[in-house]
Amino acid sequence: MKIYFLVYRSWAFQIAKSIKKKFNSHQIKIFTKKENELSKSEIKKNDVIVLDNKSNIIFENYLKKNPNIIFYIGWSELVNKKIFDNFLCI
Repeated sequence: MKIYFLVYRSWAFQIAKSIKKKFNSHQIKIFTKKENELSKSEIKKNDVIVLDNKSNIIFENYLKKNPNIIFYIGWSELVNKKIFDNFLCI
């Protein structure tokens, strides 16, 4: 099952990181915005994918892999309608 987490606050990252660790799955990806509350070492150590605010090309390429669920934890940005209409978003 492919699960994506979009986070930028440190508490949200801790939730996503815990779930990824518990299931030890390469199918779980964590994404963050360029402006976030995570340390650079945490981003690197946990393979967090940093999205550029100007372009969501990276995320769109991951969407082509058809995730089963996308979690927006503490994410205050509006979810793109195209994503919301085509994927299970929580």
